[in-house]
Amino acid sequence: THLTRDNMALSFTNDVTFRPHNINAHIKIANTKYEASYVCDLFASQLDIYTGDLKTQKEINKYIENGNILCAYYNDNLCGALQFEIKNKVNWLGHLAVDLHYRGNGIASLLVENYLKIGVAKSDTRFQLWVINSNESAVNLYKKFRFTHTGKSTISMLKLK
Repeated sequence: THLTRDNMALSFTNDVTFRPHNINAHIKIANTKYEASYVCDLFASQLDIYTGDLKTQKEINKYIENGNILCAYYNDNLCGALQFEIKNKVNWLGHLAVDLHYRGNGIASLLVENYLKIGVAKSDTRFQLWVINSNESAVNLYKKFRFTHTGKSTISMLKLK
């Protein structure tokens, strides 16, 4: 079975407001070796291994060096991460994962919200991402923030070694 990924985009406008959260979580820009190791392990365990898009520890370290990984803490426990980067004046959300034990607590929403706030603060108001279209939870999360399908889709091919 091949996975179909859809491209979603958002042009952020000032009329988008963020709701206050009542969860015991906070988001920070990753900056420690522990966070780097955690993010690499989290992505490897939660994301599709067949797309060939998983990041190495060296790549994760570079994203952290550039301030392009957000970490989520719930009750002071590291529980999720979001990786992003800016390419051609577009703020790309690359990877988002929340530990299975912490799902359903609003962590993913909090990560996406902080990602958008960082982009807006840097005047990068164009956002894009690729999402597996059968992952209804992820698609609905992005729609909640007004991301829309651009009409572009890809079908993943297996990465053979």
